Amino acid sequence: MTLPRWITFLVAALIIGFGCYRIWIAMRSEDQETRARQQRGLYGLPRRTHFLFGLLYLILGGFLIAAGLGYKISPF
Repeated sequence: MTLPRWITFLVAALIIGFGCYRIWIAMRSEDQETRARQQRGLYGLPRRTHFLFGLLYLILGGFLIAAGLGYKISPF
């Protein structure tokens, strides 16, 4: 049984949206960053880490879209 394509594209859109959100967090100002460092969890991470993870999410979402369109990513 395979998943419908719309589910794959929906999950890819959510992943890409979260990646954009992480990159948006990485672009915050210095004042917002000092307040965020006092918190724990997702907002306490450095800006560079947010940018790298956001970029990773964008790449993974792109792979999901490519797989949903029928492109075989795996060389095996």
